[in-house]
Amino acid sequence: MQSVFTTTEILEAILLHLDMTTLLVTASRVSKTWNNVIATSPAIQRALYFRPISREACQASECSLDGSKLPHWDSEPDAADVALPILNPLLVKKFGPCFFDFGSTYGYHRRSSSFYKLPWTKRFPKEAESAGEPVKMSALIARNEEAARRPFTRRGASWRRMLVSQPPPPKLGYSWMYLGHGSEESQTVWMALWEPKSLQPFVGLRMGELYDFVQFHVGHHERRSLWFRVIWGQPKEPFTSDHSQKICQRILARTHVIVEFHNFDDVALAHHPRVPANVDTFDAIFRCDEYTQPLFQTEAVTAEQFEFPGFDDSASIR
Repeated sequence: MQSVFTTTEILEAILLHLDMTTLLVTASRVSKTWNNVIATSPAIQRALYFRPISREACQASECSLDGSKLPHWDSEPDAADVALPILNPLLVKKFGPCFFDFGSTYGYHRRSSSFYKLPWTKRFPKEAESAGEPVKMSALIARNEEAARRPFTRRGASWRRMLVSQPPPPKLGYSWMYLGHGSEESQTVWMALWEPKSLQPFVGLRMGELYDFVQFHVGHHERRSLWFRVIWGQPKEPFTSDHSQKICQRILARTHVIVEFHNFDDVALAHHPRVPANVDTFDAIFRCDEYTQPLFQTEAVTAEQFEFPGFDDSASIR
């Protein structure tokens, strides 16, 4: 039996049958040999979403590795047999409320307050948005919350290196729209396709890059409210305008993820309080030690004809 676990090929085959959490957290601590096999095996690194697989190697599937349904999008007419990307099930579990919500609220717009709904921060009291100051809590609760949060925000956290899907998106789509009352700026959408930097020819989008990008913008914005949503694969209603829908379609023709931002003053809240109420507090809670801000050039695309942008308040999460 001992010889079985010391044979690299056999050990690799056995480890590949473990679930992601066991493989990542438990198996790697069994011995130096196991840790080395896990760290150097291309097959295991792909199973853990650290290395990309080719689109050709991805088996067509309607479910992720944990059995949850994936959103579908329309393929090109001549590409009906192309396999759909499989989202990283571990990331879906830990970051679902902000980034991978495919339930009844998929496609809804969110604000920075959605970060407080992440599984690893749900014990932290949500900021008192109307008061403009964070809710005070006991020293014990604060220490417990920080201890629960640190595995995710600390330097070297493994989730940051994980690809968001297999195969991963080649680029991160971005669109930004100011919503005003018939203003000219509301007819313009700023868009971009950001390509992750890597020493390898192709790697794709990692979760740390996506997280840092959203976490920064939802806290640091010019107006009192910034709404966002992460769309995977195909355009998802509701849209604020026909123009914004066309931009979304244009971006998703070149990658399979886009973050849409809509910046405007929220008239539904008394006195238009800023969200988050205190950006320094928000950053102290959610910014990672290895935070980096993607730098890219945006393209301003103006609508061909004037239209009043609309915001579906019933399709938003406060």
